[in-house]
Amino acid sequence: MSPQETKTRAVAAGLVAIAMAAASATAAAATNGLGDDRVAPETTADSPYGGYLAGLYARATGDSRSAAEFYSRAIGDDPSNIELKRNAYRLTLAAGRVDEAVALAREIGSGGPNDGLAPLSVAISAIRSGNFEEAEEWLDEVPLSGMNILLQPVAMAWVRVGQGQGDRAIEELETLRRSEQSKTFRLFHQALIQGLTEKPAEAEAAYRELIEDRATRSLSAVQAFANFLLRSGRRDEAVALLDENLPPESGSALVEDARSVLEQDPPRPLVSSAAQGVGEALNGAARFMAQNGDRETATIYAQLALYISPGLDSVRVLVGNLEESAQQWEAAIETYRTVPPGTPFGWNARLRIAATLSRLEQTSEARSLLRAMADEQPQRTDALIQLGDLLRGEKQWRESADAYTRAIDRAGPPIEANWGYYYSRGIAFERAKRWPEAERDFLQALELQPEQPQVLNYLGYSWVEQGLNLDRARAMLERAVDLRPRDGYIIDSLGWVLYRLGDYDGAVRNLERAIGLQPADPVVNEHLGDAYWRVGRKREARFQWDRALTFKPDADLVPAIQRKLRNGLQDI
Repeated sequence: MSPQETKTRAVAAGLVAIAMAAASATAAAATNGLGDDRVAPETTADSPYGGYLAGLYARATGDSRSAAEFYSRAIGDDPSNIELKRNAYRLTLAAGRVDEAVALAREIGSGGPNDGLAPLSVAISAIRSGNFEEAEEWLDEVPLSGMNILLQPVAMAWVRVGQGQGDRAIEELETLRRSEQSKTFRLFHQALIQGLTEKPAEAEAAYRELIEDRATRSLSAVQAFANFLLRSGRRDEAVALLDENLPPESGSALVEDARSVLEQDPPRPLVSSAAQGVGEALNGAARFMAQNGDRETATIYAQLALYISPGLDSVRVLVGNLEESAQQWEAAIETYRTVPPGTPFGWNARLRIAATLSRLEQTSEARSLLRAMADEQPQRTDALIQLGDLLRGEKQWRESADAYTRAIDRAGPPIEANWGYYYSRGIAFERAKRWPEAERDFLQALELQPEQPQVLNYLGYSWVEQGLNLDRARAMLERAVDLRPRDGYIIDSLGWVLYRLGDYDGAVRNLERAIGLQPADPVVNEHLGDAYWRVGRKREARFQWDRALTFKPDADLVPAIQRKLRNGLQDI
């Protein structure tokens, strides 16, 4: 049992206990008031109600897998409860248990005018098994609302492809002409369908319309058009298209995957079946819902995409990302491990595994994985940068700086995009008390990105702490505040340089702004206490120092704060 499921069960047991107490009180009142012998309904942890409560809590915490399990048990105890099944099938889909969800959806039916997921999921199951007539019947039950305004006609178009009716497939897409927002979806699937049904001229026209409009151009469209050109024997055009729109130096797994079509000999079609076409539509829907913050629905569409088109590695990574966002760390690792390691997304998935292991405080395993990856691909810097970040988080400053140095050496001459490498190594050097090297890195980062507020802040604050270059530090910090006017830490730095320059009133004004943005930071509270003391607000100063101690500052700061509480600040 995972730690998350253990937590879910514990809280669910508490909810059940509350329900039992309420039910017992109701029963007692009924007995006293009515004189009958009614008893409280069963609400044990194994009852349908207990399973429902446990599932409800698991769903609220984003634990779809546990929620689906609890609801499944509850349905087993009360198989005639349609409402329970309505709550269950979405979560069963989100957990990736699509066959179970489809069985529930068949029992539920269309579920009402606003419930399009049940018939859609049954239709997808039918398409997967090649039963296009059944799929058509279920798609007719899908209401045209929400994302189904796009998914229903696209899925129906691919059903026509499966039935060998290419012309009717294009006709199904015509309903998408009603909205400018659906243009990308319509043209993309039109091009895929026409390419698959041997209408190359029409497919190319659709691809060109997609690519030439910045509003409809997308990575998927570029990848699909390049694949089309390669299969048409026009390799030079495909390479030029990818180089113009997806330069290889971007480092993105999505771009790397898109460019991998160049390595296929002979090139395989991006979509070779109706099922894969529907998978691409669901992939697009999942990404749209994820971008709009609907994690559960995004996960459902992603799981349906994998169900009907299992080769979509990018979707596996998306599911892992969504599980991470729900803090389902073990589930995310399990998902990432299903991505084949030798693929573009396999590398990205392993980086995410290392990051997630770190969140679970399994840092030794995370370090080992990142070191192995760094040795495996000696031309890449990403595993080393992530290793440096991990070591820096563990306060292993020298080891962190060494990892960043290896990455910088691999990256070659400094370029603007790599300013963060120098900034991160500068922090590690500064914390390792190697200031000359840290200062050199911060200045290099600023040379690459002169307006970078994080670098302006860190270097400016470091100079203030050492009593160096105070006027230049002030100018840098004022600029950083202009760039990030809601960043409490940067405003604190500006307040502190004003304090060091003797402008105590200015320091108080800025430190009060900082405390409003970062009220629980011990250093900000200590700084404000110092400034209050200097302007004669000594009671408020002691209050701020006392607050600083309650927020658990670093151990080396505690004695100085305690001395201030006892003795105040020495006169200047």
